[in-house]
Formats: sequence, structure tokens, C-alpha cells
Amino acid sequence: MATNLVRDGLCFLAAVPSGTVSGSPVLVNGIPGVALTDRNTAGYATVDITPHKVWQLSVKGIDDAGNSAVVEGNRIYHVAADTPVLAKKRNAGSFWGIALAGTPGGATTLVSSGATTTINVLCVGAPAAIAQMLDPLKDDNGNEVLDLAGVTSAVNQVKITNAATGNAPSVAADGEANVGLTVAAKGTGTVTVGQATGSVQLATVGTDKIGFYGTAPATQPAHVTDPASAVAITAVAPAAVTSHAITDSSTGTPSTTEIAEITGSANAGSADLAPVENAIATLAAELALVKADLAATRAEVVKLVTDVGAVRTGSEANNTAIDSLLAQHATLGLQASV
Repeated sequence: MATNLVRDGLCFLAAVPSGTVSGSPVLVNGIPGVALTDRNTAGYATVDITPHKVWQLSVKGIDDAGNSAVVEGNRIYHVAADTPVLAKKRNAGSFWGIALAGTPGGATTLVSSGATTTINVLCVGAPAAIAQMLDPLKDDNGNEVLDLAGVTSAVNQVKITNAATGNAPSVAADGEANVGLTVAAKGTGTVTVGQATGSVQLATVGTDKIGFYGTAPATQPAHVTDPASAVAITAVAPAAVTSHAITDSSTGTPSTTEIAEITGSANAGSADLAPVENAIATLAAELALVKADLAATRAEVVKLVTDVGAVRTGSEANNTAIDSLLAQHATLGLQASV
């Protein structure tokens, strides 16, 4: 029989937080236990980390979302900054034990929502190091959240990295220098990427490659073919926009109105035509006035030619009368030719 056993390793002197008294639930390097003595002046107390012991401890009915009743079977977590330190706050705490009823068949609600009550708690003890590692794989009700499967001699794995404020955490392949990552649905299920209020980015730089419908990934493909119709959807650069100023014909200066012409597309030359239509209407009115003036001038010329013809049918003495008529129409640029 071995003679070198010093003591039972499940009870030992360990550093504990300030305020620890006999009966306080504690964590020793992540392992749950209960202090058997008050904390001494050096900051130590004797701690029992024996697994599967049931202790009467103060527990609060609260979880990470807020007040929540504690029922039999709930997992209890240790949050050093809280009072009491035991509650259902999984995200903020470390797995410590399981809430148990005082008597078999007793009340299932052990702590009312928001209340603090002393109840029976099963301490998971030393095996909690393993239990803590596996705990995130199940929810508070013990239902499976994540199933892990392995292969022989695996060298590649999935790496999940957290992030500081303003940055996104990541899920990435890890292991060899070049490792892919497969995300697949089961059966006829669908893989959903993104959410209604977010955005989806398939690549970060132009050299990233994307493949569709079993094709080899390519860098920024010129077009994507619709497999149903075989129609190529061509990627084009954003259309350029050219501004044109409208000139006021009455002043000869550009107006503040501009026309945006779309170029580099099938609609090149099209624009907001309202300013153009207004300018054309004004020009049409001015042309109508000019046309009317030209008609009146033509009538005057015809009359002048008629008068001159009538006069020149007489004698040479009528030259004086001709000169008088021409003088009346000097604005037409006509001169006597006698």
C-alpha cells in the first residue's frame, strides 16, 4: 500500500476573493468549490472541490436577458462581481453547478424571477474544467446546440475569433497553408447568409475569386450566366454624368439650370427635358414673331415693285416720283436704278 499519500487533494488551501467566508461558493482556477473556512489575512481559505456534493447556497433568479425564475435542473453559473455570485447568467459567468429541489417531487420553481433564495445546488467540482469546455454546446435546458464530429488524423479545423469594438468576429478554416471551408444545409434545406437589416459581401478585394453553379472560381468575372436562359448578365461600369448649361437667348448668358446627360449607356443623350422644352417653347414664340415680320416685309416689297413698275411705264419725267417711293422704303435697302 502506498505510504506517500499526503492528503485528500479535493480539499486544500487556495487563494479566494476578499469577503469569502465559510460556506461561500468560489472558483479556484476555474474549478468550482465551497470555502470550508473564512479567508485568512494572507487571502487564503480551505476549499472543497469534491464533485457531486449538494450544498445549500444563495441563488438569484436572473439570467443574461434579465430576471428569470430558477427551476429544477437549471444550470447555475458563478459571476464573481454579482451578489449573490450564483445565478443563471451563462454569458457573464462560469458553470458552477445544477439547481436541485429540496425533496423529490417538490416544487419545480426554486427561485422566483428576480428574487434571491437559498436552494440546493449540486457542485460539479473538479470535473467542471471539462464540463465548462463542453457547456456552451448545450442550452440551459440541456438541449444540444452544437454537435462535433471528427475524422482520423485530422490536421484542419474551424477557428472562431472574437473581435474588439467596431470589428466583426470571424469563423475561418485553420490548419494547413491553404484550407477551404464548407457550409452546407441538410437535405433540401437552405443556407441563409445575412439578415434583413444587414449586408452580404462575397469578396473583399478584386483578386478574390468567386464561382457559381459548379464553375471554377474566377477573379471579378465579366459576366454571370443565368443557367435557365443562358443569358449573360454583363457587369458594366457606372454611367458617367455630364452637365450642360442652358443659355438665355435674350441675355446671352448661361442660366443656372443644368441638364444631366447620361453617357456610357443605352440611354445616352436622354435627360430631364423640362428645361429644354421650356427653352424650345420660348424660341418657337420668337421665331413666330420673326416669321410675321418677314411676311409683312415681303408684302411691302411686293407693293414697292408693283408701284415702281407702274411708274416706270410712264415717261422719263416720272423719275422724281420713283425716287420718292424708294425713299419711303429706304429701310428695305432698295436703291433707285434709273
